[in-house]
Amino acid sequence: MDAWEKPEESSRCPDRNRTLTPGAPRPQRTSPKPGPRPRPNRLGGRGSPLARVLAGFVLASLALCVFPGNAQADICSRTQQVQDAILDWLSMTDCALVTNSHLLSISGFSSSTALNLSSKNITALKAGDFDGLSNLERLDLDDNQLSSLPAGIFSGLSSLTHLDLDDNQLSSLPAGIFNGLSSVRDLSLSSNRLSSLPSLSGLSSVRDLSLSNNQLSSLPAGVFDGLSSLVTLRLQDNQLSSLPAGIFTDLSNLGFLFLQDNQLTSLPSLSGLSSLRILWLTRNQLSSLPAGIFDGLSSLGRLYLERNPGAPFTLTMEPEKVVGEGRFVVKVAAGAPFAMTTD
Repeated sequence: MDAWEKPEESSRCPDRNRTLTPGAPRPQRTSPKPGPRPRPNRLGGRGSPLARVLAGFVLASLALCVFPGNAQADICSRTQQVQDAILDWLSMTDCALVTNSHLLSISGFSSSTALNLSSKNITALKAGDFDGLSNLERLDLDDNQLSSLPAGIFSGLSSLTHLDLDDNQLSSLPAGIFNGLSSVRDLSLSSNRLSSLPSLSGLSSVRDLSLSNNQLSSLPAGVFDGLSSLVTLRLQDNQLSSLPAGIFTDLSNLGFLFLQDNQLTSLPSLSGLSSLRILWLTRNQLSSLPAGIFDGLSSLGRLYLERNPGAPFTLTMEPEKVVGEGRFVVKVAAGAPFAMTTD
């Protein structure tokens, strides 16, 4: 065969390595006779309904482990008013769709962005009502009908700076109720029925504490220990007849002390209140004041003593310690037997 001639066509079977001549009949391929198709295992095995369910469960579990924020937050069982306030804040309508990530998005300090539960006719709260709200900064619960609070109701609110419980019917508070609220700057419990107080030492950042218009007849020693940031303390309109010695020892930054409208017949030493600027003692039962009671009050600018029964006593103030407007103001009821001298 010359080099230019076309060779005889042939093809090679790749799996058997054998030459087939064009036009020759192809060998018939043999295969086993098909049998009945195997029935799917409905109890297990890949592709079975049970396997699909199990696979979905595993995937969901893995998603929750990797993305815990996607987990459903159980708010459907919370107090109805709390549930409604959360949904309103989130602009949602179905409590079953709220996740942990949704709860973490609730923050805001202004009254328009806070979790507003004021005037909602709430008579009781459930433990866990505020779970998951670790970024919440302001909680308004004033003007309701709360007579008690569950222990730990505020635990986890680590970002809270403002807590308002005014105008309720609280007669006592659980021990440790404020533990963990180290970011709170403003706490208001005015216009309740409190006759006793737990330790407030967990409120290490509180600047404004309002306990006015309650039924406090005494205060436990050390109740204000650790509140070194406190600037304003409101204790007016109670039934206090005396105060424990040293009760104000830790309040080195206290600037405003409201003690009017009580039944005080005596005062403890106030010498540690070097930042005190204004002291209200109006409408008490003070008939005498110990010598040196105001020693050390180097920032005191105003002292209110109206409507005390008062036996004659003299108030002494050293002018070089007067700050602010450069004058010391004393108000007394007309005709009361009070006198003031400056040395």
